[in-house]
Amino acid sequence: MTVICGIIGLPNVGKSTLFNILTDNNVKTENYPFCTINPNIGIFKATDIRIQKLSHIIHNAKIIDNKFTLIDIAGLIHGAHKGEGLGNNFLNHIKKVDIIFHIIRCFKDKNITHINNRINPVKDINIINTELMLSDYNNVLNSYNKQKNNQHLTFHQKHNITNFLHKLLKHLNQSNCASSFNINEYQQTYKQIYKQLQLLTSKPILMIINITSNIMNDNEQQQIKHIKKIYKYNNNIKIITIPIVQHYMYKNNTYFQYNYNIKIIKKCLQLIKNITFFTIKNNIIQSWIIKQNSLAIHAAKLIHKDFQIGFINVKVLKYKDLSKYNNIKKCQDHGLIRLEGKNYIIQEGDILEFYSKKFKHTYKHII
Repeated sequence: MTVICGIIGLPNVGKSTLFNILTDNNVKTENYPFCTINPNIGIFKATDIRIQKLSHIIHNAKIIDNKFTLIDIAGLIHGAHKGEGLGNNFLNHIKKVDIIFHIIRCFKDKNITHINNRINPVKDINIINTELMLSDYNNVLNSYNKQKNNQHLTFHQKHNITNFLHKLLKHLNQSNCASSFNINEYQQTYKQIYKQLQLLTSKPILMIINITSNIMNDNEQQQIKHIKKIYKYNNNIKIITIPIVQHYMYKNNTYFQYNYNIKIIKKCLQLIKNITFFTIKNNIIQSWIIKQNSLAIHAAKLIHKDFQIGFINVKVLKYKDLSKYNNIKKCQDHGLIRLEGKNYIIQEGDILEFYSKKFKHTYKHII
């Protein structure tokens, strides 16, 4: 599956710099607001240290990592929901993403201007959150008015839909994110309406706090502690700290990749409730992303539609077991490789090999 991440935040907080590091690009970064006007789009590897270890066990194996799409979106300012700055344009781009990377500036640097001429991460977060909520409110209000005047609905249908939208409006009007609206208590019809709205505050958020260096000063530690306390019980938000400018200045992408890239990917998968499994075929090791609690038949379809159609069974080996013995034959001898059917629930770190009627004569089995 393709995961799309969108970088947002106030102007001059490090959005394009992070984009350059993750995608190994060189898009324009300047010390003034709205340097980025049109969104930059790039690909970054969903680095997983486990696939590197597997490549040492399966000698001369080719590695295929997961890849995420990253969109660097223009900076947001107060009043964006009314079209201020690049407001409406900006907000429309966010609708397309699966995960929001919200970059927050915590570092001080007199050579890099701040649009509000002060460093206050909590206030900066509130500006962004308020604009997203107001945009969502306007979106739902427009939908409410449209449905209210919809001549193609029966009186009963119109009443039920507008009643649902009114409850959603009331929820947003109380400064609540859409993610805290209990959509699960509604029938599928209303879930579909909710999904079509593409509400910005319903999206999972990875808050990336841009600090001065790997060693945080007292002020940064205090600010971050305060932010974590505010969002402690919000399951839709994860928080990490990264010295973005420091890594970009030294071009130390190898260090960044094996530390922060891995941390970013891990948090992303937690937010979207996905897990990683691996396949080994013809000396090719590939990592795959799939929803939690997915069945083997779903994983088979993800790899190839014909695997699903001709599904026989799947060999399963746990990554931790192969990592322990460093040899597939030893795992086999210890009874750690087993056959499962189509209703097997995929687990984090599973190494899978599918048997299919269509591919049984051409598939070279490794496990």
